[in-house]
Amino acid sequence: MPISANQLNLCDVSTDFDKFYNQNQSNLLSLLNQFINIRDFIPFSFYQ
Repeated sequence: MPISANQLNLCDVSTDFDKFYNQNQSNLLSLLNQFINIRDFIPFSFYQ
């Protein structure tokens, strides 16, 4: 039995993310806060 591949569509990914974000907004924000350190993305020159 052949395996059919499904191509990802950027619109589908965006729609799925919007659904997830709207349903789990507080959970998503707490996960981002827990696992992503925003200071890693801010250059040292910004603080000077």
